[in-house]
Amino acid sequence: MELAKAYNVGVMPLIVNPGFDPDIIHAVLQDHESQRRAIETMLRICKESTLLGIQFDFEHIHVDYRDLFTQFFREAAKMLHQNGFLISAAVFPRTDHTPAPSSYHQWYFDNWTGAFDYKALSEAADFLTIMTYDQHSEKTPPGPVAGLPWLEQVLDYLLQQMPANKISLGVPLYSYYWSPTADAQGGHVKGTGLAYQKTMEILEQHQASMHWDEKQKVSYAFFPKQNIFEYLFIENAQSFQEKLELVKKYNLRGFSAWRLGLEDHKIWEILR
Repeated sequence: MELAKAYNVGVMPLIVNPGFDPDIIHAVLQDHESQRRAIETMLRICKESTLLGIQFDFEHIHVDYRDLFTQFFREAAKMLHQNGFLISAAVFPRTDHTPAPSSYHQWYFDNWTGAFDYKALSEAADFLTIMTYDQHSEKTPPGPVAGLPWLEQVLDYLLQQMPANKISLGVPLYSYYWSPTADAQGGHVKGTGLAYQKTMEILEQHQASMHWDEKQKVSYAFFPKQNIFEYLFIENAQSFQEKLELVKKYNLRGFSAWRLGLEDHKIWEILR
């Protein structure tokens, strides 16, 4: 906070359900008294710490709680706005109002993306951070963390429901590494998010070359380790530049990066 004040940077902490435990947020959404206490605490912390406001980052909410979550957010927005503070929400992205016809997409919609009413939330919020990353993750086969065609599909869908100046595009600063592993459940693929520097160390260790995917606008690499291929999809300054161009193309409010400390340091040269 001292550093932020010294450079006149506004601070909006994230408020979360610890461990993204669905039982915690579901219990709060069914208890108006818990919500009232939570909102009063948000307001007190904003005043005591001279914050810009609060960002909701409640995750792993079941789609059945969509309306209750929207109402909770509206009540918080009303109280914070009345006292001169901002409010935002970090929300999972979709490319349509219904899930694709597969068990994975249905599960992801029911438990992660379907709980967010973009139109209603954007009307109450100062802006929404769209978490446009983890397109591929530890839950999926290897692929881009945030490929450009997917990002554009998300934005095309969102802009039907909210103005561009309320959208902060989520930009990943981390890469992903897929490798085989085994545990009590047997052999399977393990996906791990990595800082850029660690990614470069793995490439050097295996003397692997980095390639550019012109369609997805991301870098990638793959290499054999004891005859089993491992995969890296890499977010670096080049892919960051492409995502920044999307912010300009769609005239968005800006971008929200996850997170400081994971980045290719050349992105700061781009931003300057």
